[in-house]
Amino acid sequence: MCRKLTRQQWYNQRITCIGHFYAEQGVRYTKPEIVQGLAPAMTIDDFMSVVPHWADNNKRAAFMELVKNWVGENPDFKAVSDRNKANRGNQGTHTAGSSSTDRYRERLVHIKMEQAAFF
Repeated sequence: MCRKLTRQQWYNQRITCIGHFYAEQGVRYTKPEIVQGLAPAMTIDDFMSVVPHWADNNKRAAFMELVKNWVGENPDFKAVSDRNKANRGNQGTHTAGSSSTDRYRERLVHIKMEQAAFF
């Protein structure tokens, strides 16, 4: 659980840094815009200009390593990231339990078409 939480914090910190950097430039990007990649790409220097308070003083090196992951300079991280992006696809996620309303409606349409064809 700690490992998952740490990854989520890194992910959120990236979004926060991008938002702060562009806010200093006078441009506002929302979290959904940043996640969708609508904000222009940032360099290591851009990220290092908005170092979060937790990375001040003795943790700047750790933040620099995190930034290298974000900009694609770490080949191992980039390989895993690219693989995971390909695996996610764009077809939505698997649901457990109840069907979504969209799937339920699709199923009803197919059932009605089959019944109409049968009679």
